Amino acid sequence: MGQLTTDQMEFLARRRRLARWWPVVGSLLLVVVVASVVWLFVRHPLLINPLALTSRVQAGTLPDSSLVILAVMLPVMSLACFIVLTAVILYGFSFFAIERRYQRLIKSVLEREPGGPGGRREEP
Repeated sequence: MGQLTTDQMEFLARRRRLARWWPVVGSLLLVVVVASVVWLFVRHPLLINPLALTSRVQAGTLPDSSLVILAVMLPVMSLACFIVLTAVILYGFSFFAIERRYQRLIKSVLEREPGGPGGRREEP
């Protein structure tokens, strides 16, 4: 197999480390999101449950102070959603840039290896 540079070895080690930690980090993030949604449904349903809000508005039992808070929260939540969406898209760009680098690294190793694409094949 072809020799890897120190930079390439560090890159692969970093990639292995991130891949090893992702199930733990991703699971924790999912638990936090689910817990937040459940907490909002239980403690502040008007902030997350459109049916509860609609029924309170139609019944006329929604205090004006709550209506003002909800009116202010809508643009904040919309901006937060767009920020999260932008972060996900930027993360995708970052992921695919790393993946392209990874593919180039693998291709360069295979091309230097005898019998690999572009390498010399040894005849038996």
